[in-house]
Amino acid sequence: MTLYATGVRNAYDLIWHSNGGLYTANNGSARGGNSPDNPATAIDETITGGDDPERLHLYRVTEGQYYGHPNPARAEFVRDGGNPTPADDVDETSDYPVGVLPDPGYGGFVFGFGQKRSPNGTDEYDADAFGGALKGDLLVAEFSQTDRIVGIELDASGEVVGDYVLATGLNNPLDLAVHQATGRIYVTEFGSQTNFSDDTIVLFDPLEIA
Repeated sequence: MTLYATGVRNAYDLIWHSNGGLYTANNGSARGGNSPDNPATAIDETITGGDDPERLHLYRVTEGQYYGHPNPARAEFVRDGGNPTPADDVDETSDYPVGVLPDPGYGGFVFGFGQKRSPNGTDEYDADAFGGALKGDLLVAEFSQTDRIVGIELDASGEVVGDYVLATGLNNPLDLAVHQATGRIYVTEFGSQTNFSDDTIVLFDPLEIA
């Protein structure tokens, strides 16, 4: 066994897309987390009880890259994009002092979910329903607060070009799967998390566009 990529915190699911890319989403650390210092730099990167929660991202994973959750045992010290300039940097961690650069192997992200959305189950919509309008899109179940399924559109090169809300009103959706032959989408709901009787599987059956 070898490490393909590192630094993806609490990735619930991953998908090898038909475009050849490997996609996964993280569940970042909450407010109050810690991050280590890199002893090889002059800046103290230590974060203790940080105020800035980690953002939730979709990654297109490249072999050998680091995706932002530190592990000093692998000499990965800086969370996400660091805080390189006084400006509002992409994927910065504001708990760092200005001047903290991202780790050299940081791979970045292709889509930002924001915070408190818990992206989990992920699948490619590979069915021909709707005249192929959704074909190739990634579908992601957002477990926390939003309780919805979002679609993420990719271009021919695998880059994100748009997003949309496919379904709302779910009860803690955790995982999903697309049935290629019919275009149906099956979503598992975790429900109240204390009463197993409301753990359900929801079926979305596409109605073809006339």
